[in-house]
Amino acid sequence: MTVDTEGPSTLYARIPASLKVQLDAYASSRGETLTAAVTGLLARGLELATDLIAIEDMRARVATLERQLSQAQVDVAQAEATASALRSREDQFLTLARRAERALGPCPNAGCGKPVRGIDVLLTQQCPSCGGGLSSVLVGQTKGFNQTELLILLGALGILVGAAYVASKSGK
Repeated sequence: MTVDTEGPSTLYARIPASLKVQLDAYASSRGETLTAAVTGLLARGLELATDLIAIEDMRARVATLERQLSQAQVDVAQAEATASALRSREDQFLTLARRAERALGPCPNAGCGKPVRGIDVLLTQQCPSCGGGLSSVLVGQTKGFNQTELLILLGALGILVGAAYVASKSGK
């Protein structure tokens, strides 16, 4: 093929006789010269070949995007599961906090008798009124305390500590 940028070029090609017959029939049916028909067919053929390359590129891009979408969906599902677990843990902590605010009984220290809450027993281990120690409550050496409520509170605290430990070991 000779390329002449200033005008039409001539292309000589050997083609099978059957293809020549088909080209003549095509040109005749369209009312074109053989040269115009072949030029049009070559131009459209090159355009289609270029489009096919672009289509293959798009298919590859679609496949890549589908893989990324699948991974993003997995990531979203994992994030939703983590968020659900965190909401559940938050609910557990809120329940524990509400229980810790309840009065368990009177201060066991002499002369006080003011109400003592679960939070006083578990965290400060001091009566908020007299400042006296509350460790005797944890070993059950006091009268007038709601032992069931105290055991439930301690059990809930133990469950939460255990869940936090397991979660820290599993990396969640």
